[in-house]
Amino acid sequence: MTEYESPQYQRSLALRVAVNWEVLTKGYWTYPFEEGHEGFEPVGRGVVPEDKTGHGTYRGLKVCGDIDSHAGKVVMGKDYTGKSFVRLHHWWCHDPKCPICFAHGWAARGARDILDRLKTAEKLGFGKMESVMVSVPPELASLPEAEFRVLARRAMRRRGIIGGCDTFHAFRNDWENRFLPFSPHYHDNVFVKGDIAEKCRGCSHERGDCSRCDGFKGRQVRAYKKDRFIVKLMDERKTEFGTIWYQLNHASVNVSFLKRNHVWKWFGVCGNRKFKTVKSVPLDSCYVCGGLTEDAFYVGKRPLVKDVGSRSYVPWLPMDEFDEDGEPNYVLKVGRGEVGYGEGRSKFRHRYSGACVG
Repeated sequence: MTEYESPQYQRSLALRVAVNWEVLTKGYWTYPFEEGHEGFEPVGRGVVPEDKTGHGTYRGLKVCGDIDSHAGKVVMGKDYTGKSFVRLHHWWCHDPKCPICFAHGWAARGARDILDRLKTAEKLGFGKMESVMVSVPPELASLPEAEFRVLARRAMRRRGIIGGCDTFHAFRNDWENRFLPFSPHYHDNVFVKGDIAEKCRGCSHERGDCSRCDGFKGRQVRAYKKDRFIVKLMDERKTEFGTIWYQLNHASVNVSFLKRNHVWKWFGVCGNRKFKTVKSVPLDSCYVCGGLTEDAFYVGKRPLVKDVGSRSYVPWLPMDEFDEDGEPNYVLKVGRGEVGYGEGRSKFRHRYSGACVG
């Protein structure tokens, strides 16, 4: 019997799935991990909170009703022609260990904060953000994480990296055994000196030619002989936010810390005291057309699954503006306040009817 099949682990997995069905969509979120390494564990493996208020609590909808821009668009197998884009909106906590909020709450919020600082750094002239992965040599894996983090940053400096943000990952996927063995590495979003990284984009050199090149891969080949660190320059990302969110939702957190432990840390020219981050205004965009979404509430007759722990829960979906009787399925929020609380309650309107409900 493998650890994955043990009754004890299956019970803990069942508790997490009961409050967040999405856990089953990724093997990394379900597999048991190798314990005994300074208290590190994957994010989202904490105890299910007894009071779930504020942990995935439904708070309304985010809607894009630009139907003309959705014509002919198919996203994740769903056709949005003639449909509005609807995303369920929830309250999330700030705890990376929370099995309910770790992915769409803590990781999404953290990705926005990291991206804001990186964008501020770009405006200060540090260059273009790059993504790298730093693998710790096996002979150093027994050291405390704080020690091989110092060595990893020294290795990055040898390769021309001047600063950025690193996120520690203590485990890797073992798909065959459905297990997460200890294999320390970092996912970093960094700035590279000059045009070192760009020299390797679309390079046609043979592998043996890299050692004589001044590009990033050439520096990696030469420095590897000294420090044994593998610093891999990743391909250009399709979406910067999505890359950082992915890095965070399978990162590792040290649960042995009595106080709050920072999962990501800044270094070099992006150090915490180097400059002040310019915060961006959070904008919720439509996954179909890229337009902005609006706050709304569901008033349709058909049941809408709002519990993130339900097997039938869908975080975003296409929706008709009107039901078969011509009644609106959702109304947009206008003003401030909460529904049903005396004279201060919010007013709601449908996009086209102009009618208010409230």
